[in-house]
Amino acid sequence: MPSPPAGDMDRFMRLTYLLVDVGSRVLRQLLNHHTVTPTCTLDQYLANNRSTLVSLLKRKVLHQPQMDILFPPNGGNTNLEDYDVTLLSTLFNNVVPSLTQQEESMIKSLREDRNNLYGHAKSCKMNASEYQTCWNSISSTLTTLIQQCGDPNFQNEIL
Repeated sequence: MPSPPAGDMDRFMRLTYLLVDVGSRVLRQLLNHHTVTPTCTLDQYLANNRSTLVSLLKRKVLHQPQMDILFPPNGGNTNLEDYDVTLLSTLFNNVVPSLTQQEESMIKSLREDRNNLYGHAKSCKMNASEYQTCWNSISSTLTTLIQQCGDPNFQNEIL
């Protein structure tokens, strides 16, 4: 079986990095921005919403490994670095009521991009035209979201 051209795979991997690595970090910043205050930590915010999260587990919207990330079985604090795009979008959709309509739309778009890129991928190849279209869309969304948080630190990675 012939190997795909390196450029096609490189483009796919760059987009995966943008969505998985940078996208997750941007969404974590946004979650922090909407939930953490001088009087409320992320752990407290989650504890205040535990009944909602348990109902999501019962309805199979959340799964036990995700609940274990939110509420570690050892009793320790949750670690925001363990949150992926799927868990973050579930939290935004169900327990973060302070999102703007624009933020909700952009989070939904990122989740769909993630699903289309590698959740439902048929190949790890991507031509230059597809790549440019996807990169522009995703980077624009991430740039707008991170500006909502007032944190420009990701700007160089996104552009």
